[in-house]
Amino acid sequence: MLAAGAGGVALATRTTEEPRPIPSDVPRRVGDAIEVTPEFRARAEITTAPAVRAPLTPRIKVVGSATFDPTHVAAVGTRAPGIVTKVFHVEGDTVEKGALLAEVESAALASAQADLRIAKAKKHAATLDRDRERSLLDRALTTAREYEQAEAALAEEKALAAAAAERVDALGGAARARPGISQIRAPVAGLVAERAIAPGQSVEPGLVAFRVGDLDELWVLLRVFERHVELVRVGDAVDIRKLSEPDESIHGTVAHVGAIVDATTRTADVRVQVANDERLLRPGQAVEATIRASGPARVALSVPQTAITFVDGAPTVFVEETPTRFVARKVELGLDGGDRVEIEEGVREGEAVVSRSVLALKSELFR
Repeated sequence: MLAAGAGGVALATRTTEEPRPIPSDVPRRVGDAIEVTPEFRARAEITTAPAVRAPLTPRIKVVGSATFDPTHVAAVGTRAPGIVTKVFHVEGDTVEKGALLAEVESAALASAQADLRIAKAKKHAATLDRDRERSLLDRALTTAREYEQAEAALAEEKALAAAAAERVDALGGAARARPGISQIRAPVAGLVAERAIAPGQSVEPGLVAFRVGDLDELWVLLRVFERHVELVRVGDAVDIRKLSEPDESIHGTVAHVGAIVDATTRTADVRVQVANDERLLRPGQAVEATIRASGPARVALSVPQTAITFVDGAPTVFVEETPTRFVARKVELGLDGGDRVEIEEGVREGEAVVSRSVLALKSELFR
């Protein structure tokens, strides 16, 4: 500051702030390479690992869908000809075993029930006749032959009544139902997957009116490419993830490996058995699956899984040219071995790739 004499004007000068120097150890991009200083490499903890050729046990990632286990699905058919009067459950309903699904008003059932009542009345009359003959025989007032004839008549009426009862049961008649009403009940507990009838519909015996599936056991159907299917074995563990909840894993086991490869898709069916007590899966739901294949390991060139990153959607690794220079190189991936992944093209055996702190280099590509 400069001060003038009395009555003078004081003049002040502004001090300018010196620009901060740019740190010397920041990475810089040179073409497809990232150059760093030894200090930055140490601070970012950049670590490399060589690409090696060794046996690789694959983990096969595929997509598929959940479905009912056919051995736990019941097709529920109509049992009597008639008109549907009531439908108590529709698609998506959960039902218990024996739940009433629908009712059909049937003239054929009403006729069978009338025959059953007649048969029961004849059996009752035959029982009284047999008992009377027995009493007379005990007092020597009848012959043994007449008693035996009464016994034979009762046996015949019992057989006719039993046959009439079976016809009523076959037509869906129930003791507590109104006469002529055929009941359709769920033979298993589960989910109503399909419904093919509606009130007022005319039906014949044998129409599949409902399909009820047990949700406790489900199948997951996968399509595995032919180059991988030979590595899959029955009993292999499978990690299943729903597309809606990719962080939640559901355990399953390979139950079947298809023997036929589809000529168009070049895939084979793999069926996975899944316990679904907690209702984590729904039939028809799309899933992602990782099969921990136990087939023979294949000798392959591989790098750590952590070395793989994606640049513009393409798998990429950073190859170490010198301790302070790393080149981004696109690669083609093969089998996934969990902690290691096969490299089919892009890296040579023995080359070192960045396996830790890849993001520290990747971020420089987008500056």
